[in-house]
Amino acid sequence: MTLKNQTINWLLILTAVLWVTSCVTAPVFSSFFSSSKGWTIISDFDDTLKQTNCTSKRSTIKNALFTQKTFTGMRTLLEAIHLMDRSKNLTTQFYVLSASPKVLKNKVKDLLQKFRFPKPKQILLRESLISFDIYAFKKKSLNNIIRSSGKNILLLGDNCDTDAKVYAELKRENPHLNIHVFIRSIKPTQPLPMTTNFVTPLEIVIGLKDRKAIDDNHAIKLVELLKGEILLSKNLIPDYAYCPLDYELFPGQPKQGSIKKAYLQVENKIESFCSSR
Repeated sequence: MTLKNQTINWLLILTAVLWVTSCVTAPVFSSFFSSSKGWTIISDFDDTLKQTNCTSKRSTIKNALFTQKTFTGMRTLLEAIHLMDRSKNLTTQFYVLSASPKVLKNKVKDLLQKFRFPKPKQILLRESLISFDIYAFKKKSLNNIIRSSGKNILLLGDNCDTDAKVYAELKRENPHLNIHVFIRSIKPTQPLPMTTNFVTPLEIVIGLKDRKAIDDNHAIKLVELLKGEILLSKNLIPDYAYCPLDYELFPGQPKQGSIKKAYLQVENKIESFCSSR
């Protein structure tokens, strides 16, 4: 056998070995790359991040076009999750998913930029100006997003429309994912199974900590940041939204430590704020 033929044979053998090895190790490398994904945050916009007043169609239209008020602490919460991932060399994916029409996309972007929210990977709005199936639109969009998401998913919405229902169904259909659903209480309704109602982002942090979704150190720092914003806020809960006179009705009261102290201070603030309305 000539040297040339020997070389060709060795190259063929080497190619075959590399091909087999790639087939065996592909899942390993795939797992490695997917592990670089941190939290996937999917948030509604109106009355989740922005104060819009979904209880009144006239107010919704007016506020969508002409006002820019956000809910206390939401930017801080989202930014903190981004920073937490970054400290672990992970990448956060943030999506805004709203039933608002696409003609308002610049309005959405302007508000997010003005209040320094993390830049969303995508802003998903409905195409049509006329009535359409909100549930179907959100479900399809959510399914498309989670195909490329990490395992930890935070879903934020409000109880004016279909958010709780569509989020709960997504969680039920994907038990392999760590999906956490938090619904802002604009109306005084009980939470659906697999969802948690909230008034301030403090309850979100405490809920995530209790589920071991974020570690104690990050939770303590974030609770302190949010407590400061909440105690100073003069527009904590808008006039049109449910204002709880008994904050303990909301789940997640911590049992001890600095988080409990912060919780009790926020509890006093909310109950005082609501009783004075």
